[in-house]
Amino acid sequence: MNIQQNKSSVLLPSLSQRSARWESALHYYRSRGVLLVSYCRYWEEYGFVQRTLAKILSENGVPVIWIDGFEWRPHHPVIPWPNENLKVIQMLNLPGRRLEWIRRLGGQLQEKIFQQHVKSLGGNPIIWVQGGTDERFAQSIPYVDVLSTFDDPYRSELRSLASLAKVILCQNSYSLQMMRDEFAAKCILALPPVELDGQTFDSKTVVSYPKLLPEKKMGYVGAFRSEDYDLALFEKFIQRFPNWGFVLGGRTDREGETKLKYLDEKYPNFCHLPWVERSQVGNVWKSLEVALLLYKPRSTQDGAFPTKVVEATYFGVPSVGTRVPKTQDLEGFFPRSTFPEDLFRQAVLVTGMDPNKLASIHRRLKEATDPVSHLCVTAEQLQTIKLKATA
Repeated sequence: MNIQQNKSSVLLPSLSQRSARWESALHYYRSRGVLLVSYCRYWEEYGFVQRTLAKILSENGVPVIWIDGFEWRPHHPVIPWPNENLKVIQMLNLPGRRLEWIRRLGGQLQEKIFQQHVKSLGGNPIIWVQGGTDERFAQSIPYVDVLSTFDDPYRSELRSLASLAKVILCQNSYSLQMMRDEFAAKCILALPPVELDGQTFDSKTVVSYPKLLPEKKMGYVGAFRSEDYDLALFEKFIQRFPNWGFVLGGRTDREGETKLKYLDEKYPNFCHLPWVERSQVGNVWKSLEVALLLYKPRSTQDGAFPTKVVEATYFGVPSVGTRVPKTQDLEGFFPRSTFPEDLFRQAVLVTGMDPNKLASIHRRLKEATDPVSHLCVTAEQLQTIKLKATA
């Protein structure tokens, strides 16, 4: 199953239809307000997918409260786009939570604070849980309108949240099939919302490469943790194509840092670019001939969608990827394989892809990840359920 075949995926309507649907959806969201519960922290720059919805809703007059991921250390969220309609809070865990009575007390306080925020939005806001939340807290949520699955489709609290949810949005076909086995009537495929327009990237950002780095380049732009991204396979690419330059741009973990140092010392055709804000990576993408989506098989990524492919195609860059659940929805768009030799061959072949075909792929991916369409479909699903309940 992929987004070319699945009729329940999010599709972008015509401009006139989109305007009417969007106004109808906004009216619905404004009438209730939205309480977003996320396991990701709002202020983290690389969490752009999860916070896109909060940004767009609040900018369009919808009162939004974002509840951050649970931690015992307090932090002070920085909102890149301050808006009077958006409030970001952190639900704290109490120190000493290893003790059962502390955990019970903390849960009671969290539930009380949560109910206060529900009341502040009129008592019946759209409660939208993104990717799960603390297990105990999940059990105290009075109702769930929308559950968005993110990355890890096996999280223990997802089943209890899915039982409560009216609508379940799955961000890839693999998680859709998993959820449908138990909650068929509630599930739709809704790829993660990716905000992408002429204002997203700064075209004036200068990218400096080492002088000896070959002009033709392959690589990956984004966070690449060693447990998720196959750095050993990436090294095989470097070895196989000594006349190509290889680029990794973004943050990684400690093991990844060790591997980067090794690659940098051993291969003159490799370059690592440190993490920068998303707005500054446009010219990095432009410098690549091929995007290498070399993801490892990993349960915590089985429910994810490779949003980097949307950015890559925006800049006319084709991709090749490993055959894992995370890349399943790219079937029919770009080559996927479990065999290195096949990936080597396909990486060269995709450089000759017809630009018109590549542009068509980008339009399709952009439609399927359009935030406005994502919000429209969600509002329509909720309103349909309400109409059926009152019929």
